[in-house]
Amino acid sequence: MKRIVLVFVVLALSFSSSMVFSQGRDSQEYLRQLNIYKKAKFFNDPITTRTAIYNLIEIDPTARGWMDSLAFEYYTYRQYTSSLIVTLEALKLNANNLEMLELKAICWEQIGDMNKSLETYESLFLKNNSSITLYKIGFMQLELSRYSEATTSADILLGKEDVSGIQMNFTKKDESNQQISLKAAVYNLKGLIAKVQGDKVEARKQFDEALKLHPDFEVVLDNIKELEG
Repeated sequence: MKRIVLVFVVLALSFSSSMVFSQGRDSQEYLRQLNIYKKAKFFNDPITTRTAIYNLIEIDPTARGWMDSLAFEYYTYRQYTSSLIVTLEALKLNANNLEMLELKAICWEQIGDMNKSLETYESLFLKNNSSITLYKIGFMQLELSRYSEATTSADILLGKEDVSGIQMNFTKKDESNQQISLKAAVYNLKGLIAKVQGDKVEARKQFDEALKLHPDFEVVLDNIKELEG
């Protein structure tokens, strides 16, 4: 009797293993769901797209990229809380997923928790050493009235070799985009820090440094008008 039970258990385990294998990314069901996902994306059907992603994750939980896709799908349609929750799960699988770490920071900002957003951006900077990330940190520090930290971030940026070569988009009043070097943007940031602290002389000095690089920098020109108004 014990031998019969043992044989049954072995057969059951073997059957279970074969079922798990058949549900992998080489299975017909995985390919079917992948096809549904592609069609739903093509027809701009977000609900079916997300359903297909959920099914793909269920079929092959080891495919971490689908978790990222799900987080971006929620973000695209401004479901920031859902995007954040998925992002947190994705980071449990890979704490060094820089795309998900940045999305986490963005979602916290969209939800309105600036402190958690800044904290996440700071963690991201420790991993990617990106000047763009540090610029974002500096601006958030300014918004949170952490002026000394914002100044330090700006000064570090001005000492980085790539700061002159990086271009940023600034939206003008006519809704067109203006390409501005990150270095000029940092001088504008330093001007804003001085301005909010009441130091008009220093603010104008920093704004002028930005204009030396881009005389038509509309954001800076508006800041000077406001400073002198």
